[in-house]
Formats: sequence, C-alpha cells, structure tokens
Amino acid sequence: MLSFFEYHLPFKQPLETGGGNFIHRKGILISFSEDGRYFLSEASPLPGFSQDTLPEVTSALLENHVLLCRFFASSFNTDQLEVLLKKLPAFPSLQFGLSFLGAELLSYRKNISFGKLFGLNEANSIGVNDVIGKLPADEMFERIQTSIERGFTTIKLKAVPPLFTLADVLTKIYASHPGLRFRLDANRSWPPDELKSLSALFSHLPVDYIEEPFPMESDSEIKHAQKESLIPIALDESIVSLSRLNKLLAGNSELYLIIKPMLLGNLFEIAGTITRKRSRCEHIVITTSLESAVGRSIIATAASLIGDKTLPHGLNTGELFERDLFSITGIKHGQLSLSEPLFRHISFDVLPEKYLKRLE
Repeated sequence: MLSFFEYHLPFKQPLETGGGNFIHRKGILISFSEDGRYFLSEASPLPGFSQDTLPEVTSALLENHVLLCRFFASSFNTDQLEVLLKKLPAFPSLQFGLSFLGAELLSYRKNISFGKLFGLNEANSIGVNDVIGKLPADEMFERIQTSIERGFTTIKLKAVPPLFTLADVLTKIYASHPGLRFRLDANRSWPPDELKSLSALFSHLPVDYIEEPFPMESDSEIKHAQKESLIPIALDESIVSLSRLNKLLAGNSELYLIIKPMLLGNLFEIAGTITRKRSRCEHIVITTSLESAVGRSIIATAASLIGDKTLPHGLNTGELFERDLFSITGIKHGQLSLSEPLFRHISFDVLPEKYLKRLE
C-alpha cells in the first residue's frame, strides 16, 4: 500500500536563510508497506531554493498514485525504476523521494546494502557538524559550549556582517578548545570588495570554509573570490542543478561543494555524476534542506555513499524544530552511526493533524 502524508513542522524561532525566512517547514512523506514493514521516503521542496513547489509535487504524486502503487508492488529492477522516473515530472524533490524509495525496496528485496546497489562503499558512520544561528555574543558563547559538551568538534555558524563580535567569540572559544573547527555561513551577505578584509578576521582560526560569501554566478567570479579570500570558499546556493554540479566537479579541485540532494533530483543520477568526477573534487559536503527526520535519515544515507568520508556533514538540523516526527538519536560525539536503521517505524496515528495529515 502506498500512502502520502503532508507534514507541517514549526521552527522554535524564525529561521533566516539565504532564500528567505521560515517559521515552519512543510513537505510530503511517502510511505509504502510490504511484509508488515514500512518503507519511508520524503519529497519536500524548499521555498526560495527548490526549482519545484509543494503544490506541484503533491499534484504529481496524487495524479500518479495508482501507477506508483502498482509499480512499487511489482518485481521491478533498477533499469525499470529509471524508466518510471523519466515518465514522471522532472521535479527534483519528487525524483529524489521516489528514487530513494525504489532503492530502499530493491535493497530490502535483494538483501544487499545500499552501497552495493549503487556500486559504492558506504560508511558505517559519518561526521556531523552542529549548527548555530545568529545570536547575541553571550548566548552564542554558551551555545557553542553546549555543542562542545555534546561532543561536536565542527560547528557551523551564521556569519552576517558586522562580524567583529563573531570573530571575537570564536577566538576566545578556540583558545580553550584548540581541537574545534568552524564553518561560516555567509548567506551571500558579504560585500565582494570586502572579502579579503572580512575573511582576515577569521584567518587565524581553523575555519573549513566560508559558505557563499556573495553570489557567484560565473567561473571567473568564483576564481576571483578564491584569490581574494584568506580562507577556503564553499558553494551551496550556486549548485542549482545536476548540470551545474557536473561542471563544478570538473572545474576546481580547491572548492568545497555543499550538496542538498533534495534540490537536485534522482539519487542514482546524483551518485553517478559525483562518482564520474570524484577524482577532480574530493571536498563534497552533504547537507539537509531542513527536512523532517524522515528526510534527514535519507540524506544521511546519501552522505554515507557520496559525501567526503573525512568531513562532517550538515545533518543536525532537527533541533531547529519545535517538534519533529521522531528523534534521530544516533549522533554521538559528532558522529552519526549508520550501522542500525535511524528509525524502524513511525506511527502516523499518534501525531496531531496540525503536524501530519494524510493526503487523499
């Protein structure tokens, strides 16, 4: 049986991003039951970032409900799954959610690992960075201390000018915790002509990268930013399609590429694109698009397949919600264990309708 649910999860406080501000996250869960067990996936466009919209994805799923139900109940193979996906609308989140569900079913029925299904070696555990939003200095200091106590060794922080306070807080924290590493999320807020001076505020610290300091649409803009910045550059919002990712993978081995799989589409195509160009660019960080716990568990699986196994990934965004569908408890000391399923079952009946409702 194939079912669809729409979730509505409020954030603890309004969330500022490069694509807009959010007070809640909406998305679609896809549930298929077989042998008394649930297989779950998610298709959730992120407004301001995704090329598709929630109404488009919802309509596509409901209009193809019978087709999808028959297909997933059949003895399909990978090639047939690819044919099905090409027949459906090319909405990235729809393609991602259904490709993962198909892969999940194939892995179960064949009794093989995800890695073997994709011809890749997946990691049994992956590093995870913590995420801290924009806070007053004293609150930020306390919040970073809490992250350290919980075992995180890499922390991503909002870095929107003015930056003197942030640089001062990180300098003081690092003095007593020299093993800590930082990531700066600029949300495209840094003036291009101030990149050198602003990056200099953090150049004495172990900063992995500055994420999208300002919009960089061309290769020449990217190279100019790399030349000016005193710390490495990472692209996130600039990776808007698989074709764009393919070009970036081939062009610059020093870039850090932050990939949100839900925004790019078919997981088989994402994995193939990265695998073909892996030797050109090793610095691949996989991160969520603020999905529910179902979506984050899927993104974690993707990270174990295609992410840089030496780098932490952006998977700890569930704490931003006032309430999630369930808790992912496997993150310990900055590592997420994938040796056991991140969830076994979700009871759709116990959550209030304001959080989750069935789509008919």
